[in-house]
Amino acid sequence: MPSVGGNLWRPFASPSALRDRGRVSRETGALLGTIEEPLSPPDLTLLRHLVVEHKATERRHRFPAVLHLGGPGRPEVGRIVEWEADLDHALRCDVLEAMLRRPAGPLMTWLTRPGGLEPQDVDLAWLRVVVAVNGETGRSLPFVVVTREGWRDPRSGVGRTWRRLRVR
Repeated sequence: MPSVGGNLWRPFASPSALRDRGRVSRETGALLGTIEEPLSPPDLTLLRHLVVEHKATERRHRFPAVLHLGGPGRPEVGRIVEWEADLDHALRCDVLEAMLRRPAGPLMTWLTRPGGLEPQDVDLAWLRVVVAVNGETGRSLPFVVVTREGWRDPRSGVGRTWRRLRVR
């Protein structure tokens, strides 16, 4: 059950608290795994780290989109590379659900891909999968798109960009 006073990895309010207060914007977003402003400094640091890691590890100009599954500040649990197979919606859902059987604890998904942060077809295809898997498993996995420029949540539009990102 979601906890009161959570952060990016834990929803902010319980479903009963939502009904009682009648507020749906921020709390519903948290229950669905949407990232909303304002973000805490630790969450901003973790998301910035995803961008730094992607920029440092992927040097090619053309590379496949990759969906990553992992926990905040922990190693990746798994990844799905887009070029390795022709994936449809059902197969993407099955693979993500299979990866979710292994770990416990707070998790998130992020898609690394080339290009800018404006929405692309691959972003929306994977977002649809994450939303479907959230509904089927009762989880609230956050989903962000990560490029060399920054990160963005395609549902809420919240994101950050940097011109010259450096490792601190």
